[in-house]
Amino acid sequence: MIDMFLHAPTRQALATDLAPLGLTVDGDLAYSSHRHNLMDLIETDDGGVTVALCCLDDALALAVQAAVFPAGTAIVSRPENAPVPAGGASENLETAKAVACAAIDAEAERRRLMVLTPGDGQTLEYQHTAHDAARADTAPDPLTPAAYPFLVAEQTALARVDVALTLRQVVDLVVYQRATWLAYGAAVKAARRGAKLAIDEAATPLDVAVVLAGVVWPELAEHL
Repeated sequence: MIDMFLHAPTRQALATDLAPLGLTVDGDLAYSSHRHNLMDLIETDDGGVTVALCCLDDALALAVQAAVFPAGTAIVSRPENAPVPAGGASENLETAKAVACAAIDAEAERRRLMVLTPGDGQTLEYQHTAHDAARADTAPDPLTPAAYPFLVAEQTALARVDVALTLRQVVDLVVYQRATWLAYGAAVKAARRGAKLAIDEAATPLDVAVVLAGVVWPELAEHL
């Protein structure tokens, strides 16, 4: 839930600008829907109006933020002593930040798990396999199988699905897969950290929503 404040030169101008967003009915302002609540705040002698718009979903707030208002409506700062729009108080900024950061962390982990299997034991397996490959990569041929048990395990597993590789070919495969993961994992980190740092700097819940909607995650296919 995000509060926004809008000023327009006239009530009709406000209705004209909000119509494309679905916030009017029969050409007049709609004061309530499943997506919003609207409250009149100020109406000046020259016909200018300021209203409070409570967006009940972030998508509407983002649409208002991105909208071009040809009739002169503008997003303005919260007027002094402005009441809370109908529908309840907006989300606290710190709460909005915490929720957004949790969502970003969850999405980053979901993307990591597209290429990794979770688990402490599995992590050790990855580490030992990478260690074997790093040692074997600089060792001369012929490689001694007993010195590289995790590479032999990979070779055996591949043979069971009719993929016959030499131990040297397994080394090359593991080195390639690790390099691919490192590039993809680093790209995920860059997106995650950049978004969370931007959220730390956000001044309003709307700013938080804008950052969250604008996160560009790396595509796995780009790193294969």
